[in-house]
Amino acid sequence: MKKITKFGEASWIIGNILCAIGNCLVSKSAFGLSAIIAPAFILNRKIGFLTVGVCEYIIQGILLAICCIVIGKFKGKFIATICNILFYGACFDIVNSLLSFLQPTDIFPRIIIAAVGTLITGFAIAMMLRTYIPPSAYEIFVKEIAEAKNFNMAKMKLIFDGSMLALTFILMFMLLGGFFIDIIGPLTVIAAFLNSVLIGFFGRILDKHVDFSPAFPKLYEILNPKTK
Repeated sequence: MKKITKFGEASWIIGNILCAIGNCLVSKSAFGLSAIIAPAFILNRKIGFLTVGVCEYIIQGILLAICCIVIGKFKGKFIATICNILFYGACFDIVNSLLSFLQPTDIFPRIIIAAVGTLITGFAIAMMLRTYIPPSAYEIFVKEIAEAKNFNMAKMKLIFDGSMLALTFILMFMLLGGFFIDIIGPLTVIAAFLNSVLIGFFGRILDKHVDFSPAFPKLYEILNPKTK
C-alpha cells in the first residue's frame, strides 16, 4: 500500500481537530480528565462565561510566558505555538457546541464515550507528534526548558505532569471548594498509564502508512531554521 505523502501540515490540522473531539468526549463521560487539560475545565466551571477554549488560551498563554521568562527569550517559532493554542481552543469550543446534546447518564454509554474519546486522543497526539509545526504550550514548556537548562527530558516531563496534577487539586479546592470525580476520576489514572501505550501503537501504524514530510518546504525552513 502506497504511503500518503507530504502530510506534515495536514497532520497538524487533523490532529488538533481530533484532539478536541477526543477531549470533549472524555469530558462528557464524567469519569475524569487528563491533568493537563483539567485546569481549563475548572476555570470554565468557576467563570461560566469563559468557554473551555478561552480558558485554554489563558492557561497555555501563561505557560508560554513562563517558558519565555525561564529560557530568557521569545523564539520566532513560538508564533506557531500561539496559532496552535488559538486553533485548538476554537476547535474544542465548536466541537463542544456541536456535541452539546450528548449528556449520558447511564454507566455503559459513559464507558463507551470515555473509551472512544481516549482512543481518538491517543491517535491525535501520535499524529501531532509527527508534524514539524511546534505543538501546544504544554509540550513546548517541557521541551524548551529541558533543553535550555540541560535537564533530562523524561524527568522534566514527569515533573511537569506531576505539577499539573497538583495544580488541578489546588484549583479544584480553591475555586470550586471541593473534590469532583468528573475532573479527577478513574479515567485520569487510567489515561496516565494508557496514553503512552496508545500513542506508541498509533504512531507505529502512522509511520507505516503516512509520510510526514512538509507540503510547504518554505514554512518548514521558517519554523526549523537550524535545518537550513
